[in-house]
Formats: sequence, structure tokens, C-alpha cells
Amino acid sequence: MTGLQVLYEKYFLGIDRRPPDAQRRQVSEKMRLLKTTQVRNTALKFRIQTMFAKLISFERMWDRTLREIEEGTYKRDVFKAKLRDARRGAGQKPAEAAPSPSSPQLSDQMIRKLYDTIWSRVSAPESRPADSTTMRSPAASAHKCPS
Repeated sequence: MTGLQVLYEKYFLGIDRRPPDAQRRQVSEKMRLLKTTQVRNTALKFRIQTMFAKLISFERMWDRTLREIEEGTYKRDVFKAKLRDARRGAGQKPAEAAPSPSSPQLSDQMIRKLYDTIWSRVSAPESRPADSTTMRSPAASAHKCPS
């Protein structure tokens, strides 16, 4: 059953062109055959029922995803389509087309003002190091390894 899950994920990601219908049919037939056999061992019967319930859950999820793909509402496909539209429409990269609200765009002036405000509140004037008046870039403040 895990092999079938992998095959469906590969199909949903676009790696495979066709859904694994033949493998799904084989697994379903075997599980239905196991379900109909008479088993006296309670632990084994429970395990078969659990596996069957798991298969049913996966089949419902796969069917729902296949239906979403056919209707054009599948999340991954819709996301890719929006990216393509953004590239075509604006003629620029998707990241530039729509800046995300989680990463605000800050100018150098705003960063400098924020730096000065934080620095003035964190340390008293007498405890500041000598080079505190300049804001160094991360590249300039990186430690170099001795050769």
C-alpha cells in the first residue's frame, strides 16, 4: 500500500503522466479478498480491518484530488497557474510581482533609523563601543578565517 501512495504522490507532483490505476485495482482486489476471508485470529482480523479502513481513506483522498485536478481547483495546479500568469502579465519575476506581507520592504533609511533607535535604548552612551556610530554591513563584520 505504501508503494501505491508513492505512485500517487509522483502522479500528483507531475512526475508521472498517468495515475496508477492498474496498481490501485490490484491492491483493492487483494484487500477485498482478505476482507472476505474467514479469519479466526482476532489480532489478525483487527489488522486486516485497519488496513482496509486505511485503504478506503486513501482511495477517498486520491479520488478527491483527482476530481480537483479535473475541475482545475487543485491547490498545486492553481498555484503554478498564478505564478505563470504573474510572469506573463507583469513581465517580471513572481517575487517582484507580489511582495509577500510577511516580509515588508524596508529602505536603508528605515533600517538605519531602526538600528539607531534600538541601539539608543539598549545601551547607555558611556557603555557604547568606539565604533558604535557606524552601522556595519554583515559582509564587513564577518570574521575571516586565518590562512
